[in-house]
Amino acid sequence: MTKSEEIKLKRWDSPTKYYKHSSHATYNLTWHCVWITKYRRKVINESMKLRLETIIRWVCKENYVIVVWLGFEEDHVHCLLSFPITTYIPDMFKLLKWRTSKVIREEYSEHLKEYYRWRWSKHLWAVWYFFCSVWKVDEDIVKRYIEQQWEQDARWKEIEI
Repeated sequence: MTKSEEIKLKRWDSPTKYYKHSSHATYNLTWHCVWITKYRRKVINESMKLRLETIIRWVCKENYVIVVWLGFEEDHVHCLLSFPITTYIPDMFKLLKWRTSKVIREEYSEHLKEYYRWRWSKHLWAVWYFFCSVWKVDEDIVKRYIEQQWEQDARWKEIEI
């Protein structure tokens, strides 16, 4: 096989892995999403991470959103999500934040009392959230960023491509 045939094969073989199809569209809507805890308090512990992952995967499955990658820190959540073409992204974020907040506040109320006064007990997440679109070329970089974000060696260095 010649070099040009090899390049053609790679170019036309890979889209089936990354594109989704509906009756009238072919698309890939992958988003890097981040949201933080209220006042950036470091409240997310190990058991809460597992529970958050379960809730996020459940909400996403319920709404036909594919979870490509999840990452948690003590004060924020990173997700790499692939949305169906019919999903309105801000509504999905509201739903994710609302469901996770509701369940976590119920199940970890004693733990959260240490970090939040009674007046803020109805809020786990800050109003702010971040999302940006990601193309397959960027997915690997974003995955590495999430994995290496707080490792000692990678903390203050740029991610190597």
